[in-house]
Amino acid sequence: MTKIRVNLLPEFLVLSSILIISIFLFISIIREYIAHKRYFEYQRISNDNRQNRLIPEKQIYLLRKSVGISPSNADVIFELGKSYINKMSNVRSENEKHKLYDIAKDSFQKALKFKPTDGRHWAHYAWHIGLNGETNEAINCFEKAIILQESDYFVHSLYARWCINLVKSEINLESPLRCDEMNKSLQYYDNQFINNISIHSFLERAQIEWNKAILLKPLIPDAAFNISAYNSLADLALIKCDLDNAIGKYIAAGNKIMMAKCYFIKGNYNEAVNVLNGIIYGGGALFWENLPEIRNLLNNIIKEDTNNYKALYCSGEIYNRLKQQRLALQDFKAVVKLNPKHIDAHLELAKIYKSNGQSDLAMEEYESIISLNPNHKEAIDLLGEAIRKNN
Repeated sequence: MTKIRVNLLPEFLVLSSILIISIFLFISIIREYIAHKRYFEYQRISNDNRQNRLIPEKQIYLLRKSVGISPSNADVIFELGKSYINKMSNVRSENEKHKLYDIAKDSFQKALKFKPTDGRHWAHYAWHIGLNGETNEAINCFEKAIILQESDYFVHSLYARWCINLVKSEINLESPLRCDEMNKSLQYYDNQFINNISIHSFLERAQIEWNKAILLKPLIPDAAFNISAYNSLADLALIKCDLDNAIGKYIAAGNKIMMAKCYFIKGNYNEAVNVLNGIIYGGGALFWENLPEIRNLLNNIIKEDTNNYKALYCSGEIYNRLKQQRLALQDFKAVVKLNPKHIDAHLELAKIYKSNGQSDLAMEEYESIISLNPNHKEAIDLLGEAIRKNN
């Protein structure tokens, strides 16, 4: 009996070992599944385009859970750092921002230790520290990223965009005066510096890196990349005050607001108004999201060109949308004073007078419209309706 038990012992040990290994393997699979599930949920939240101040908090919560389960996953740790960067925009305290930045930087560095040959991670790290004042260190990290992934278009494009964004943060991009000064001096940027590096050097590097990125990834198949590239190249042209080139690139990117701003800088106010007019009449998200910029640009046009009745009419249209009739009335009156034959302005005045119960003034506007266009059906119908009510 004892002999049988002794013979069974090795078999028991083998089975026990297999069972223990299976349990550990099962636990590892479950942990990885949970970690992946947390990360998947994080990605879903990140793709939510709604402006929600709680999103960074949710991202951090999910990523910390994922890192707790899988502490050596460099991609997840890196995303955690990016989430802390995102959270910085939601806090007002400079002290709190510094704390979040330090935590983010620590996460980035941990990720790079686990995955030191990932060029994209080095480039993203460079982007974030570079936009937070660590310019020289950022340049070193971008150069390292390029050494690691010389043929990666994304690394080159990120380096280019960082250079451009850094310069944009230091200059008044939309100032007509800047372009006037540049026209007087070919070396305008040579004597302007960011952390002891000339702006000219950043612009030169941006052009070099964009050339490499486009060579590696021609502007054909990837719509998102194309839009990003055209916008960035347009910004680069605008920084150099190459306005026609900038306008062409913004057109390719579909960036109507920046197109209008370029026309304003050129002094082509009517063309700027035409672009803005298209946005106003198009309505939707593009109009409402850019409303402050649209109004500001119209006000600047009116300030520079006081007789621009087209800009005044657009301003009146915006006040109409905002239900601010008193201000709309002022603008439409100014329009017909500058251009008495502006039928649409007369019609808008008539509608405002009608809504205010000023039927006599409304009828005068209808009559003005009909005198300009005897076949204007809407004015004829509204005048007839007003006459019937008065009788």
